[in-house]
Amino acid sequence: MLIASALVLFLTKATAVGWPLDLLVFVLSGINLTVGFCAGCFVYYHLGRLGLLPRVRYEGGFHWRGV
Repeated sequence: MLIASALVLFLTKATAVGWPLDLLVFVLSGINLTVGFCAGCFVYYHLGRLGLLPRVRYEGGFHWRGV
């Protein structure tokens, strides 16, 4: 996402798209740092449960350590 936002910001004049992508990366990394919840891991796990990714990696459960 950060690469996508950088490409949008540097190669186009669509700052209304680039800055929200940048902000999304900032917020999700802050949540990961403070709470320990990885949104990418969460999405990856659920895509595997739906069968959109190989199921071999999803035999365990999703464990969120919380606060």
